[in-house]
Amino acid sequence: MKYTLRFISILYVLLLSVGLFSHVEIIPALLSTVKRDAWISVILAIFVLFILIFLLYKMITIIDRQSIIELLKDQRKLTYYILLFPISLYLLFNAFITAKDIVIVN
Repeated sequence: MKYTLRFISILYVLLLSVGLFSHVEIIPALLSTVKRDAWISVILAIFVLFILIFLLYKMITIIDRQSIIELLKDQRKLTYYILLFPISLYLLFNAFITAKDIVIVN
């Protein structure tokens, strides 16, 4: 079997690396700013994480473990593109904002 790299795979790797680099730059800045009170943000993040996990669990049980793309493809073609556009736009803006944060932090 011949293995090839697709453009979307390369794009995903780049987007993930931007997020990881941003994480490495932001966490030390946060810790140096808040000093001894950094533990409060960790506790707050844990509560938010539990809420997000519960919401994801409920969504997965409602759509019967079907992927979002498959769920959208079951709709009409116009509905598929109308619903997929905001998701794509959000991910694109998120990538640009993260990349901008990296450039400003350095």
